Amino acid sequence: MLGVREPDRSADPARCPVLQGLPLLDLRPLTPSDLPASASMTDWLAFARRLRGQFAVLAGRGAATFVVTDPVGSYPVYAHEDGAVGLSLRELAPLSRRALNPRSLVELRTHGGFVGFQSAYLDVVRLPFASVTRVEGSRRESCSYVDWLELAAPQAMTSGEALERLEATATEYLRAILAHAPGVVLLSGGTDSALVAGWIERAGLAAPALTADFRVRRYSEADAAEANARALGIDVARETVTARDFLRGFSGVNRVADGPCSNPASVVFHALAERAAARGARIAITGDHADSLFLGFDERAPLPPGWERFTTEEKLAAAFTRAVDRDEWREHAEGVDLLTLRQLPGQRWAGIGWQFSFLPIERSTGLLFVSPFYDIAMIRLGLSLPAALKVPFPVTKPLLRTAGRRLLGRELVKRASPSPARLWAGLLPAMLPRLHRSLRPAFVREFGRWIASGCRTTHELLRTTALGLWMAEHVQ
Repeated sequence: MLGVREPDRSADPARCPVLQGLPLLDLRPLTPSDLPASASMTDWLAFARRLRGQFAVLAGRGAATFVVTDPVGSYPVYAHEDGAVGLSLRELAPLSRRALNPRSLVELRTHGGFVGFQSAYLDVVRLPFASVTRVEGSRRESCSYVDWLELAAPQAMTSGEALERLEATATEYLRAILAHAPGVVLLSGGTDSALVAGWIERAGLAAPALTADFRVRRYSEADAAEANARALGIDVARETVTARDFLRGFSGVNRVADGPCSNPASVVFHALAERAAARGARIAITGDHADSLFLGFDERAPLPPGWERFTTEEKLAAAFTRAVDRDEWREHAEGVDLLTLRQLPGQRWAGIGWQFSFLPIERSTGLLFVSPFYDIAMIRLGLSLPAALKVPFPVTKPLLRTAGRRLLGRELVKRASPSPARLWAGLLPAMLPRLHRSLRPAFVREFGRWIASGCRTTHELLRTTALGLWMAEHVQ
């Protein structure tokens, strides 16, 4: 049976409140003295509704521990059935009846990845997002402080009104964040990060821009980011990211992650975070989650299994997925905003995606990541837009693209072609000798046999190598 090395558990909410991320209370950074002194769930729910940003808050009150998670669960909090609460699965692993074993880890390579890693623990649960949870011994009581269906009720507004609210909401949040600590904005060459940089510039705030230059001729991320920055009237630093940075970052994120982290984008952000921290920044601002809120994906695709329960009528859902014409699509969404209802499950996966992509980088570099698109005020705006403003015809994210034209006076330049991080994945088998020195022979044989058999996809190679690296760091 394999065990897991136990990390530092100095953060004990019973002794001292724990504030993860950057919670804002009435648009100022939250402090321990702002927390409710009582053990009343009513008081804690009223408190949670005043919070904004991305965060997890833990505080002891008598024999109970109160936990507040943000609207998407950016910072996961776990509870063991005996009442222990932790910010990492690894903190609770020594208490679990079912320790990690080679078979469960190999299965994770195929079925679970980072998201499924909790399946290795039978008696540990992740506390719900957008909720206040009271933990006392083996008893847990969770109450959501967000009524998602009420929050997402479509509001009547014109495109102009939506654009004004969009910029005002983002600017209000960015101003509060940058008043707290120096930050940088990470430009990906896409629409969302360029908009964030434009809002910062227009509000007169200071946040230098960085972008990744892969020095790969066919990839245009740095060129697209530079073109947008030039149109916005801001400077952008091109930070070279090499294959060596990729390999080092891949190891770095898995050194501190709760489970195997195989997202190549995380590796790129790891390199940029190191450079930003060296420049004195404490916060990195991205445009993450804009796709989920403002339809960066084609929402005409068939509903995944199980999502039908978020619609009011399966018949309507079936008609919706068959619609290919703009007018027909809008007609079916009228009355019951099916589009908004389909976005609701995405809030849960958004938090897991953040945990998967950015949380390991925070732990590795000490740089705090934030995005205005995760703020509850922005989520409220995105979900409540009328269907007519969300229709992704003829392009995705029509509202954000219009906002970009207002800022630049022209269309935003958009990057194209796959990230070199995926091309560099072919270098990962070179890490196998390192794994031989630190892993149990049974897993090394399984890993080596799988590599030798020929990888079917880049994703499989990334996931398998991430699992091996994670085990090398954490499994005894």
